Amino acid sequence: MLITEPWTTIADGLGLVVTAPPEDSGADVVLAGPGWPSSAYRTKSFPTPIRPAAVHAHAASARERGLSLLLIVPSASAGVTQAALDENVSLLVVPGSPGSTVRGFLISPAGRLDLPDADVTTEHGRRPGRVPWATYALAFELLEAPEASQRVLAGRIGVTQPRISQALRDLGDAVHRTPAGWGVRSPDDLVDQILARYPWQPRIATSWLTLDAPVTAAQHATTHLRDRGIAHAVGGDVAADAIAPWARPSSAWIWTSAQVDLQELGATPTTADTANLFLAVPDDPYLLRSAARPEDGYPTLPPWRVWVDLVRQGHDDAAAALRRHLMTRRGPR
Repeated sequence: MLITEPWTTIADGLGLVVTAPPEDSGADVVLAGPGWPSSAYRTKSFPTPIRPAAVHAHAASARERGLSLLLIVPSASAGVTQAALDENVSLLVVPGSPGSTVRGFLISPAGRLDLPDADVTTEHGRRPGRVPWATYALAFELLEAPEASQRVLAGRIGVTQPRISQALRDLGDAVHRTPAGWGVRSPDDLVDQILARYPWQPRIATSWLTLDAPVTAAQHATTHLRDRGIAHAVGGDVAADAIAPWARPSSAWIWTSAQVDLQELGATPTTADTANLFLAVPDDPYLLRSAARPEDGYPTLPPWRVWVDLVRQGHDDAAAALRRHLMTRRGPR
């Protein structure tokens, strides 16, 4: 493996300068550049493909040392890619043949950077090329709101009417024209289509442990975010419990426009499996715009976006209960 190859690609493609870390830091490289804070990484290189379990094991070891991890592999399956994203681990795919395209992503407290022309695919259906975020925004809007004309839908979502027309074609037979405008022909088909294709994975997420129950933790965190002027919306368990109570929430999941340090609130950074509070920055530019913002209480995602949170987080029983509630609420069509 040409270990020098990824650093050249990072410098040329992302404008990041690669330097040596301070002695006794335990790190191997430091990356810094415009919009990217100086970030030290412990690197692990593998001459052969690895399994997701290895990603989790090396991530745990790096966390124990208080280090960020950067993995260099000759190839990466969807499972390995997803494991790296879940663990907030940087991943570079460096094929063994000279001149091959280096791909992957880097993660730091500033967020995530994808190498140009990366074709990393996750198990949630992310594919190369531009993500049709407006199409997904329209799908959620049609599930949540009454039937409407293309002009009205464009105004609600914040895109042009031609883009709405294109998005309606993308959604195919799941939607149809009615006397009142455009609506959902088959809610089941549309939500299944969303679940199969929508790239839910956050750009970056941090996990925290608090002494509060999840609902109280969400209240404290959203107050802190509001006071700092950071856009946010509650999803996951806590939002689902407010829509269709089924079981006591086990964690609080808050989507934000930027990451913040919650230690001043008494929260402790921890691993995902021990956390009860998560802050996640979305790739979806329409997600936070879609939130309901009541005069009292905290902003929450629309119910069908909450349902996607539950499914992707593995809260299957709560997701099934919420889906039944939302389908019943729609009534016969």
